[in-house]
Amino acid sequence: MNEQKEPEWGDLSAGKSKPELDQPRLTEIMRSKYKESREIFSRKRPCILVCGNKENGKTSLIKTIFDDIVPEDRSRCRSSKTLDFDLYENENIRIWDSKGLRPGNAVEFLKRTAWFIESYQMFSNEEDPVHLVWYVFQGLDTGLTDYDLELTREIFPADKVIAVISKRDLIRPKQLEAKKRILMQNGIPEDRIIAVSDAERGAIGCRRLFDLSCEMIPEECKAAFWDAQRIDTEYQIRSVIDKDPIARKTILGASAVAAGIGAIPIPLSDATLLLPTQMGMIATLAALYHIQKEVIGNFALPFVSQCAGIVTATSLAKLIPGIGSIVNAGVAGSLTAAMGFFVKKNFEDIAIKKIKKEPVPEFGLNFEQFKAFYEDFRKNSGKENP
Repeated sequence: MNEQKEPEWGDLSAGKSKPELDQPRLTEIMRSKYKESREIFSRKRPCILVCGNKENGKTSLIKTIFDDIVPEDRSRCRSSKTLDFDLYENENIRIWDSKGLRPGNAVEFLKRTAWFIESYQMFSNEEDPVHLVWYVFQGLDTGLTDYDLELTREIFPADKVIAVISKRDLIRPKQLEAKKRILMQNGIPEDRIIAVSDAERGAIGCRRLFDLSCEMIPEECKAAFWDAQRIDTEYQIRSVIDKDPIARKTILGASAVAAGIGAIPIPLSDATLLLPTQMGMIATLAALYHIQKEVIGNFALPFVSQCAGIVTATSLAKLIPGIGSIVNAGVAGSLTAAMGFFVKKNFEDIAIKKIKKEPVPEFGLNFEQFKAFYEDFRKNSGKENP
């Protein structure tokens, strides 16, 4: 996986002269830091163009390998300029899905596809080039049209095309071999012809298609491509766990800033000074674990309220018996670190449950849960991770 740099925290300690709780300001800090961190953790995304006749199983293939990237309402995925193509994308991948050849529209579709490729410089623009073409042929039909072959031979760059034969589970061996021969006669190497079936029919060949695609895309796109796929869940779970070193650096960096705020002990009533740093830390962890933007928008304000409740003077007095009337560097740093590791564990659990397609619990922070976690952290503070 690509190395990621952890965000800087100095800007989040500003405002020490303003101890009063300002929830709109804290919510904005959280959202702003989330946006900034998403950019830091972003990788180069691969882009795939999926083309072929209508009803050949293009969208089913995309769903089999990339699962929920295809929205239920696909009308939102196209514009007046790209009516022949739907664009699906997330932080890991972009996929152009053609509406496909239909009886009576072959010549027009060929022209519009050629125009689309040329107008958008799909294979040469520097920002989001198409790295790969999956041209999907149905294995059960009688042959390949001249338009299919012209697209794969002349419109698309030969070194970027994988010929995908769908409905592998229903094709007789002789049918499959005949189709392969025609494709090879038209310049497609045998090792770039793969027969597949969709998820309902066992996802035959899909892992081979993914592995070949991974070999063909640029090196800088491979990490995002692996995170985009949904056919190797063990890899995805390892990918979540492998974020641990970055999460630790994020938490300990924020903890150090919080300790700096408490270096000159602050009154217990002003402990909310720690909240900007804590909100920034939590937003960065959310970006690291790919907690969706919409989720951040929904939980930002209530979560700020929950965190604010913990760092009020009354709650801190219950959390840390004998704390007295001030918050020192040790308390400020430990409080922030414990909150960070608590949130990290929750985000890991959410990410892994999503991969396993298990029910995802609502994320929240209540005092009793945090108190138990804080006490456990204090016992193991020398180990960094509770």
